[in-house]
Amino acid sequence: MIRDLDAIALSGLFYQVLPRRYINRMHLTEQELREARQRFRTALELFELGVELLRTRLRRENPSASTSEIEAHVACWLQTRRGAELGDGEGVSGTWPRQPG
Repeated sequence: MIRDLDAIALSGLFYQVLPRRYINRMHLTEQELREARQRFRTALELFELGVELLRTRLRRENPSASTSEIEAHVACWLQTRRGAELGDGEGVSGTWPRQPG
């Protein structure tokens, strides 16, 4: 579970998703960068909420399942759900960062 969303959004994970060199090329103002971090934080919070809702549903549907069984099911679902085979993006798969040309 993601613990300190502020620290994550302000540090490595945010810049792994959107590397500093791309941010620098976009010439974002400090306000725009703060807003981007807030949107990123919101996306992480929504992801966590969705996973927690899945856990809750699984516990309700399988009251005798152990915590490790529930977590195994969640991990399997995250890796095999429709659209997760090549990541979460729609369209043609590609490399990141994108190569110019």
